[in-house]
Amino acid sequence: MTNGQWYNFLLYGDNMKRKYKVLLLVIFSLWLISFVSASYAFFMVNKSQDGFNVASSECFKLTFSDKNNISLESSIPISEDEARDLTPYEFTIKNVCKKAAQYDVNIEKMKSSTMSDDFIRYKLDEFDSQLLSAQDNSYLLVNDDAISAKTIESAILLPDEEITYNLRMWLDENSTIEAANKTYESKVVVNASMKKNPYVNVSFEANGGVLDVNNMDFVEGRLFKKLPIPQKKGYVFLGWYKSEELLDEDGVGNDTIVDPSINKLYAKYFNNTFMLSIDPNGGEYNNSPAIYETNVTYGDTYELSSVSKEGYTFKNWVVKNGNGTSVNNNIVTMGNEDSLVQANYSINSYNLTINPNGGIFDGSTNNKSYSMEYNSVKNISNPIREGYTFTGWTVSSGNLSGNTFTIGSSDAILSANWQINDYKWIVYHNKMNVNGDGYTLAESESGHGNYGTSFSGTLKNYTGFTNPSKSSKTIGEDVKYNQSGTPTNNVLNYNYSRNKYSLTVNPNGGVYNSSTNNTVYNDIYYQATKQIDNPTKTGYNFSGWSKSGTNTTMSGKVLTMGSSNSTLTANWSAKTYTVTLNNQSATTAGTTSLTATYDSNLPKITIPKRTEYIFEGYYTSTNGYYDTKYINADGTSARKWDLDHNTTLYAKWKNEYTNINFDFYGSGNAFQHLGYSLSEKSSNVQTIYNVKKNGSVVNSISIPSTYTYNNQKYRITKTGGSIVVLLKGIEDLKTVTLPSTVTEIGSYSFVDFESMTSFNIPSTVKTIGDNAFSGSALTTISIPSSITSIGQSAFSTCSSLKTVYVNPTNITFGKGCFSNLASGETYQSTIYVRNSSIRNTLMSNQTKDSNIFPTTSTDYYTVSKAELYGHMIYYTQVSTNYNW
Repeated sequence: MTNGQWYNFLLYGDNMKRKYKVLLLVIFSLWLISFVSASYAFFMVNKSQDGFNVASSECFKLTFSDKNNISLESSIPISEDEARDLTPYEFTIKNVCKKAAQYDVNIEKMKSSTMSDDFIRYKLDEFDSQLLSAQDNSYLLVNDDAISAKTIESAILLPDEEITYNLRMWLDENSTIEAANKTYESKVVVNASMKKNPYVNVSFEANGGVLDVNNMDFVEGRLFKKLPIPQKKGYVFLGWYKSEELLDEDGVGNDTIVDPSINKLYAKYFNNTFMLSIDPNGGEYNNSPAIYETNVTYGDTYELSSVSKEGYTFKNWVVKNGNGTSVNNNIVTMGNEDSLVQANYSINSYNLTINPNGGIFDGSTNNKSYSMEYNSVKNISNPIREGYTFTGWTVSSGNLSGNTFTIGSSDAILSANWQINDYKWIVYHNKMNVNGDGYTLAESESGHGNYGTSFSGTLKNYTGFTNPSKSSKTIGEDVKYNQSGTPTNNVLNYNYSRNKYSLTVNPNGGVYNSSTNNTVYNDIYYQATKQIDNPTKTGYNFSGWSKSGTNTTMSGKVLTMGSSNSTLTANWSAKTYTVTLNNQSATTAGTTSLTATYDSNLPKITIPKRTEYIFEGYYTSTNGYYDTKYINADGTSARKWDLDHNTTLYAKWKNEYTNINFDFYGSGNAFQHLGYSLSEKSSNVQTIYNVKKNGSVVNSISIPSTYTYNNQKYRITKTGGSIVVLLKGIEDLKTVTLPSTVTEIGSYSFVDFESMTSFNIPSTVKTIGDNAFSGSALTTISIPSSITSIGQSAFSTCSSLKTVYVNPTNITFGKGCFSNLASGETYQSTIYVRNSSIRNTLMSNQTKDSNIFPTTSTDYYTVSKAELYGHMIYYTQVSTNYNW
């Protein structure tokens, strides 16, 4: 067998020159036919093939034609809109054979190019423009002088098909300086290979619809065109989808590119809607006799509402027309065309009852009943009743004309009406006495009525009385009287009970009947009297009662009860008191006394003034913190006056200054407020700063006791406090003077001040914080007697500090507060103390070894390799000369 060989058919344009290479597939096969004898031993026969084994290839060839060179010599970067005006390079590719061709359009970059693909933008036909560098590299280079190739188009040509492209290339408008003075040269090359099957076979799932075809072939890489449209009765076709789930994102249309992965499409529909007409057939549907119309989707159900027809009973619904439409009970299932359903009825029968109402009808005093179909008629004769006159029938329903009755759409009753004799009646109205012991006649009323009927009279609703329950009597014979003229029959008595009401006495903040609560008197008869004593109230004079309650009256201390629950509310007039105002050392006195009215706001005063203090109001105690405030800081009343005596109030003052610290390393404190700042001078192993004010380096600072910043007054009472990062220091600042308002030298206040050799601690300072002077250039320091504590490492590593004067006689020392002072071959630092207790404190907190003991008969005690609170002290001595 021979090896097959592939030839690439390559087409490319170089300054509009044409070259062709043909891709051929030739396969040679060789069949060897041999015959082998069964017996090698006796003979051997040699045979050869008479004919030839032949293989030939079909035609495979593309043609290529082009025009319009692209020449952008001395060009500049342009936009895509500007590039549209360029003359395109036009080339045509045609498949002249009987087999489909798969082809790629490549741009081969020549070795002569010095410009990167990143700056070349191209546009093929109406597709969006692309950077050449963003495209895939071609698998093949055709030209020997090419260094790279980018594929800008891949497609298929069917036999005898051709396609023309328009290509524009330009310098991208976003090109950088790297594109300047560079050249770019390229050739368009078409690589082609035979495509045995360019088609993708797609089958169609119509999902209940009808199609003329079940599958179709589409060319791979092209758009789906002329997709079939299925028909499904009662539905509208929505489109094809590549998944059975019919997801929106899986839709496929005539603008979708054919992909081999899409081999089956699924139809999607929505139901059609038809008109459903509902005929009440002489009745009413939805409160109307007209045919009701509504739209229903094919296959959906519609629930019918109730229908009614006077004199008839609904039987069922019937489909009169509409293909596929059905009705079951009240549920319509819609068919595939407009439909009509109609109501079906049966006629009703109703009962007629004739009530002689105590008379005789058709020979009987009982009711008579008859069954009649809707709208039928019956003759009705008049009834009779002894002692009564028949005056006609009362008809409940239907229609009576003369003696002819027509039944309606409901059961009917005819009731006889009669007129009887008329008799007199009398009602007496009696009121209960004021003390509840019996009744007295108030008035009477009379009337008349039919024999056998009842009478009750009209209740009178007397003020202050409760009506009796309404009762009645039956009218019998006409009224008869006894010898005294009192009627004995047809008489009714109404007895009205006198009401009881409650009286509430409200002392209104005072005391009544030994209580501040309301006093309630229940069960007082209307118009009864009661004695009411006057109440009392702290800070007030009683000025009479206010009354509520209908008809209740008051005369002196005697109350007459009215006709409703009543309330007496005490009225008061407030007392007045003299209030003395003690301004407590005010510079300007203000108001010194005033008149207070009980339970009222105090009058506004002229407020006192005091230098360096803010007035906060008047209180009932001298310090104003734990007692009651009565006057606000603006002189207005803080509360209503509630003291039942003359009183002195005391002014409360607040210092107008806010305490603040002066911190070189902090933020938002007096250091920045006064215009100081740190400026980095050098940074090597340690960061060194200068202190500046108004842009100039200062070597001396005098801190004021007070200052004003942003309209706020401040008093400086502390220094430092910020934790300082290691290896930071301040240079060139030699002196810092503290004001007498400072009471605390805080942590890290003057740490690593490399030029400050001396420092005066004011006698107002009470504490020195951790690391306050550590690492500074101090040579001597005096601790004033006001100091009560020195923090840990406060003066540690002050390598120049030789003399320390400790003036306090009661002080605590922090860990390592004097560690690593001035050191050398002999003891160079000395701590002077005032008494032995301080010396003992220092000595007892040192860890001694075998060489550490005080020498005899000397004022100095030497300490070598000593540690105060755990930190090493070298070559430091403590003097016991207490009176230095």
